[in-house]
Amino acid sequence: MGQQADQITFATLRESLAGTRLPVDPTDVSMPPGSDAWPADMREALTKSLRPAGVLIPVIEREAGLTVLLTRRSAELKHHAGQISFPGGRMEEFDEDVQATALRETHEEVGIPPENVDVIGYLEPMPTVTGYAVTPVIGLVDIPESLNIDRDEVECVFEVPLEFLLDKRNATASERDFRGHKIAIVEFLFEEHRIWGATAYMLIDLREKIKKKQKLMTQIDNLLEVMQALRNPDTGCSWDLQQDFSSIAPYTLEEAYEVADAIARSDMPALKDELGDLLFQVVFHSQMASEAGLFDFDDVAKGIVEKMLRRHPHVFGSDEERAAGNVDGSWERIKTEERADTEDKSALAGVTRALPALKRAQKLGKRASGVGFDWDDREGVRDKIHEELEELEEAVGTREASHIDEEFGDLLFAVVNLSRHLDVDPEQALTGANIKFETRFREMERCIVDSGRALSGMSLADLEQEWRAAKKRLL
Repeated sequence: MGQQADQITFATLRESLAGTRLPVDPTDVSMPPGSDAWPADMREALTKSLRPAGVLIPVIEREAGLTVLLTRRSAELKHHAGQISFPGGRMEEFDEDVQATALRETHEEVGIPPENVDVIGYLEPMPTVTGYAVTPVIGLVDIPESLNIDRDEVECVFEVPLEFLLDKRNATASERDFRGHKIAIVEFLFEEHRIWGATAYMLIDLREKIKKKQKLMTQIDNLLEVMQALRNPDTGCSWDLQQDFSSIAPYTLEEAYEVADAIARSDMPALKDELGDLLFQVVFHSQMASEAGLFDFDDVAKGIVEKMLRRHPHVFGSDEERAAGNVDGSWERIKTEERADTEDKSALAGVTRALPALKRAQKLGKRASGVGFDWDDREGVRDKIHEELEELEEAVGTREASHIDEEFGDLLFAVVNLSRHLDVDPEQALTGANIKFETRFREMERCIVDSGRALSGMSLADLEQEWRAAKKRLL
């Protein structure tokens, strides 16, 4: 089941590089794989006083599949003479960034104008032996009918099938001399061309990103196909076919709680299983929505990706936004802007009613506080708790169940507000209290049973004494 792992398309490339961004510091390099075995002085030389540069990895669509354009450098060059590389060069002062460098140099060297390049992603900057930190820019290229090659820089250009470069079997081990050292490197041999150095390692980096994406997508595709089979009207599972959103919702909540339980128990094998069960719930709901023509799993995944990109400008935004870092309050500000696009304009819009009551009370109080409806300090909340206690006592005096229920709810809501002012998560705090009570009660119970007594036959005073003893033993 699933997509074949060797099908490389423009879509595959785009998805594999989704979320990659230009580096904030284009001289912050990643060392090539295997470089840990290189001499220390060589590693130091490769990362010292680097100058930024950019290259374009031009990907072209041909009838036989995707290819990558490479250049053989002119034999007259002082550096890189005859070497195979991507079009590109050093960053100049007038370049806005290393992407602009890569596009400009590509235009100057081989005649591909910037408007013919659809940039889809980036690789990590890589050091070269000539003192540059090179950022690879990957672009889908609409190749001109004829290339205007700068013969002073480039001897020739040629294309290599992307499949060839991404096949591990075509990357062979070799050795090169560097400042008196024999170092292990990787190179590709294509026809009469030998591709090695930073160019080869860039291709390996690209390969790893694509293979990682393909492996993930293969397993997700398998899961989606399993779900489709379970819901097949002719051959599917009768139980799965009977379900709808409402009937599955309780199972979704149950799986979420089981994930939380595995985390609380630090049971990582169980966490892996429970996360799978929870993911299956997402797939189940998505399949039912797809059958109804509402949305599908891809829409769900696309929505959360867009939301995370939008809410993390300090990670995925412009150079200025990333340089500014995570600004306090930006998360809530962005969420407020998102709510402004919905029909419900209330500050409380989007606080899900299906949340556990303590968590929903916490969120409602936080939203109200965000627009100024809150006590100045926790003393005001404490006064409110005392007020609610008095009102509860009055309700108990009336013996009206609905009135007692209402006032007890008000008291709990006030206590949750206090937790917010104390920066305490009420759900976690109550969970901790539950665990503590259970542990102490079980210890008390064990001791009483071991002594040959029964809890039901003991007085409250005796039980209290045993409870205190259990607490001391557990300190």
